[in-house]
Amino acid sequence: MSTDKEEFALYCEAKNDKVRKRLGIKGGFYWTTAKKLSVAISRCITAMDDNDYDEDDFKKPVRVNLPVVDDLPPEGVFDTEFCNRYEKGGKDGITMTFIGPSPSVQDKPASTDNTNINGEDMTEIEESMLLPVSGQELPIRWLAQHGSEKPVTHVSRDELQALHIARAEELPAVTALAISHKTSLLDSLEIRDLHKLVRDTDKVFPNPGNSDLGLITAFFEAYLDADYTDRGLLTKEWMKGNRVSRITRTASGANAGGGNKTDRNPNLVHTLDTLDVEIAAATLPMDFNIYEIPGSVYRRAKEVVLNKESPFKEWSAALRATPGILDYSRAAILHLSEAHTLNFITTRTPSGVYQRLFDGN
Repeated sequence: MSTDKEEFALYCEAKNDKVRKRLGIKGGFYWTTAKKLSVAISRCITAMDDNDYDEDDFKKPVRVNLPVVDDLPPEGVFDTEFCNRYEKGGKDGITMTFIGPSPSVQDKPASTDNTNINGEDMTEIEESMLLPVSGQELPIRWLAQHGSEKPVTHVSRDELQALHIARAEELPAVTALAISHKTSLLDSLEIRDLHKLVRDTDKVFPNPGNSDLGLITAFFEAYLDADYTDRGLLTKEWMKGNRVSRITRTASGANAGGGNKTDRNPNLVHTLDTLDVEIAAATLPMDFNIYEIPGSVYRRAKEVVLNKESPFKEWSAALRATPGILDYSRAAILHLSEAHTLNFITTRTPSGVYQRLFDGN
C-alpha cells in the first residue's frame, strides 16, 4: 500500500443565490495533505461543520489546483473569505484566479457610492449578511440561545447589535458572574451543546436574579459532567430541588435515585457503594446506633462487602437492582435487611439504637 501523500485543494461553491445572499459568501476553499481525494473531502466537510456551516448549503467539493499565493488559508481551515478574493477559473477551469477590477472600472474615477463591481448596493448586502455566533464572546453566545427552541448559529447585524445591548440590560448579574467563573468550562462548547445548557439552566433557574451563584455554577459542573443521556434527568431532579451531582443507575439502567433528602448526614454522598456498607452492617449480630456507626462495625461491614459474604451479597444484588433505592432512608434499609435476613424482630429506641429480639421461628 502506498504511503505517499499529496496536497488536495478543494473549492465548495455556494449552492444557489439564496444561500449566497443568506450567508453573504460565494463559496469556501479548503486544502489538506492526504493519501487520497475521498479523505480530503471528508476532512473538508468536517472543517465546514467546525466553522458552523451546513454541508447542504454547498455544492459537492471540486478539486482545484493549489494556489501559490501569500494569502493562502492555513491547512485544514475552511475559508470563505478566500473566495471573495479568488474564483475558480483559468484556462483549465480549475485554477483559483485573483478577482481583479474590470478594465471598465479601472478606467473610471473612483466612485463615491457604496456599490460593488456588479452594481449591487453593498449596504443592503452587508445588512442582509448573517454572522456566525461562534465567533462572539461567550456572554453573547449565551444570550443568542436564550429563549430559542433551536440552536442559533448565525445572526444578522441588527440581531447582533441587539444582543450586545441586551448583554448590559437583560443578562442578570448572577448569570454573567456564573458564566465568567466557568468560562474555561463553557467556552469550548459547540453551539448545539451550549443551547441545551442555556435551555436547561433556564428551566432550573427561571428567575436567575434571585438565584445563588454557587448553585448555578454547581449546576453547570454537574450538567456537563453528566453522561449526555442523563442530562435531561439531572435537570428534572434540580427542578424538583434535588441538587444531585450525578445520576446513578442500577444494573438494568433504571434511575437509582439519590436526590431525595433522607435521614443520612446531608454531607454524605450516598451511592450504591455506601448502600452496600449499610446492607452489610445490617447483617452483623451486634447493636449500634445507625446514625453514628462505630468504627469497629464499619470496618467489619467493609470486610463483608469486600469478601462478598452471604447473606449480604444476595441482599446487595436485590437492592442494587431496585429503582430509586438510593432515596430510601438508612433506617428503612437496615430494618429491611436485618429483619428478613436474621429472622429478628427489630425495634428502635428513641436514641436510634436498634434492639434485636429473636422471634423463635
